[in-house]
Formats: sequence, structure tokens, C-alpha cells
Amino acid sequence: SPCAAGAGRDVFFKITLAAPEVIYLDTFGSSANSVIAIRAGDCTATGAAEACVDNSCNGNQSQGAWNLGAGTHCIVVDQVGANGGTAGKLNVVKGRRTGDPLPAAMGTVMGNTCNDDNNNNASCGCEAAEDHHYFVTVCPNTTPTLRIFTCNGASWDTVLQIRSNATTGSSLACVDDNCGTVQTDINAVLTGPGLFWAIVDGCADCGAYTLTYSLQ
Repeated sequence: SPCAAGAGRDVFFKITLAAPEVIYLDTFGSSANSVIAIRAGDCTATGAAEACVDNSCNGNQSQGAWNLGAGTHCIVVDQVGANGGTAGKLNVVKGRRTGDPLPAAMGTVMGNTCNDDNNNNASCGCEAAEDHHYFVTVCPNTTPTLRIFTCNGASWDTVLQIRSNATTGSSLACVDDNCGTVQTDINAVLTGPGLFWAIVDGCADCGAYTLTYSLQ
């Protein structure tokens, strides 16, 4: 695998996407020390490496989520080394949309929702408006709090929402206009493992924004 050394057995899966989409994968529940690699193509040949992750969440299992393009991708679950357990479990979750990863435990990201479509239907704001999706992954047996806000980060009426990907439409928090006049500050407790979304939406408006976030 591109991100782990040590010869071991591997199992190949393939997934075909009709459109670009975020795909979440983990090997929690495996006894083997496992690494996940994604390669282009249908596994009949060694395609270009698209992603690789090893030793997530301070353990020997792996977890990750990636934007994958339309087409066929080869998912390789590789045993790291010949020793240890060999039983493996691959959990696959389709994100049903594209998005950008929040790149660290805390920080800021910038964008402009006028460049997006109206993919999300916020349950607390006045639709319709364009929206942008960010995603995070959460480790097993953890309950971190995700906070996102646009206070002093936008000049238009933003609506913020946090969703779980476990069930379609599962909103964990949704707020409009609680920070100043038209800005928003929300938080939600995330229960791992899984894939979660932080969404910048609007109240019948769109525009440039700076989103400040923390996951801790």
C-alpha cells in the first residue's frame, strides 16, 4: 500500500459512482492490522493511487473519507505484516454529495456559496439558497463537539447546519441569525464512528464567507 510497509494479505473491492461523491470507509471491527488504499480503475490492474490511510484513531484500524470522481474505483484492504489477526471488516458509507474536508481540529475555511447549488434544505432558515458542504470523520467511542460560526465572517444572511450522514436528513443542529444581526454560531455533539457534515447555507441569499470551526 502507498502508506504502509510490511507484506500482508489483501482483499479487493470495487465501487462505481455515477457522479462525484464523498465516500467514507473504515475497518473498525477487524482483528487484522489493516490499511485502506483506493486506486483508480476496476482492480484488474494496479491503477493510480487516489487515497491511502493507516493507523487511525490511535489504533491499528483505518478510517477516512474522500471525494471520489465519477467512474470505477478499486478499494484495497491490506493486512500490514504477516502476523496478527486476519479477520477484516470494511464499513462503506456513501455521502450522497460532494464536499470539502475540514483540514484540522480547528481553523477557518473560506468560500462563496454563489458558486454552489441548492443541495441542502435547511430546516431552520428561509430557503431557497445555495449551500456548501464540509465533512469530518469521528473516531469510535468518542463524542467531540463540532462548533461552526460565521460571526464577522460574512456580510449576508447565513444559515448553518450540522448533519449526521447515518440517516438521510438527520439534522443535529440548525440555526439562523443568533450572532449579531444575520450571522450564525452553532454546535453539536457528534457520536463516533462516522461521517458528519457542516453546511453553510443561506436565507434566500448567497455570498462569500469565512467559516470558523473547531472539533474537540
